[in-house]
Amino acid sequence: MVWWKEYILSVLGCILFFVIISQIVQDLRYKKLIHIVCSLFLTIVILKPLTSVELYDTVKFDPVKFSPAVYLDTGKQAARNAQEECIKEACESYIASKANEFGLEITSEVFLNEDLIPYFAQINSCDSLDAKSRLEELLEEDLGITKENQVWIWNQEKGSS
Repeated sequence: MVWWKEYILSVLGCILFFVIISQIVQDLRYKKLIHIVCSLFLTIVILKPLTSVELYDTVKFDPVKFSPAVYLDTGKQAARNAQEECIKEACESYIASKANEFGLEITSEVFLNEDLIPYFAQINSCDSLDAKSRLEELLEEDLGITKENQVWIWNQEKGSS
């Protein structure tokens, strides 16, 4: 049986016992004594669950889980991930704007190394080779992504020149 059901039954049983004893005893001299004894007994029954509560049961404290170092590492990793995402988006946006200046329609994905420096770009395009070569040079000069680390994927939707 669940502990709270047992608790309720024991309190109700104690009250029922108290009422029955009060009804049986009619002498006023003993009735006050029985009331005091039954009240003490009922108080003990009501407070019994509080005696079995242990602090470490209610709050399971795991020193490793709540270690400041864990939170610090988690925070550092979250900040690094946010910074990485921001740099990638900025690089991809820069590439798209420069490609737009050259008349190219592209989508790009930039990959960063451990130092959060762009080292690889995958570019999906379906436009001219002349604009592609100008954008390749711009990526190498401005972002430091060498031509060897630029992958161009040509879509055949518009046809390549």
